[in-house]
Amino acid sequence: MSRLKWSGLAVVVVVAGAAWFWWSSPGSPEAQDSPTDEVVATKGDSAQTEQDSEQYRELAEQQEQAARAVQGQLGEPEFDGPIHERPDFVSPMEWRVLKSVAASKADSDRELTRLVNRIRFAKLREHWDELKGSEQTDQRHAIARQLLDDIPQRVDQREMDTSQAQQLQQQLLADLISDPEQRRQRAAEEAKRIGITFEMQASQG
Repeated sequence: MSRLKWSGLAVVVVVAGAAWFWWSSPGSPEAQDSPTDEVVATKGDSAQTEQDSEQYRELAEQQEQAARAVQGQLGEPEFDGPIHERPDFVSPMEWRVLKSVAASKADSDRELTRLVNRIRFAKLREHWDELKGSEQTDQRHAIARQLLDDIPQRVDQREMDTSQAQQLQQQLLADLISDPEQRRQRAAEEAKRIGITFEMQASQG
């Protein structure tokens, strides 16, 4: 598993934890001395399980819709400035979590923008990974170009170090450019965008 995969996994863990908290509701204490009370409790548990299952299905559908919507970000710059409405590639649950996390920071608007850009990048990366080896070349290449554009921002935000960023750049360029010499030249250009000089790039290659 790539070291970059943690960003997407972190989002999933946070959202899952929030979902558990959201769905969980403490039951009131009930006496369980009589068979009647025991039957009522069993029926209540069954109804609660049904309700939980429906909420899980609804959440899964929202997550899937948001994942599909990230394709609409291809060719678009990252968000800059305060975000007042939920982007369509962010599910309602994710939006609640991101807003809650951002609210704990001194500059909550700036933090929310950073988190939204981060989850956009993570979802694009995940989608590109899913398309590896597929015949959807045009779509995969469009995502690869978008990721290349966004990598310097992720480094600037200290969400990736330069070695991670360069590794991903090389993976993306291997998908985009078949000619080795053209690929090396483009790799040097992309390396400069994350603060790695041409000489450093050449010495590694």
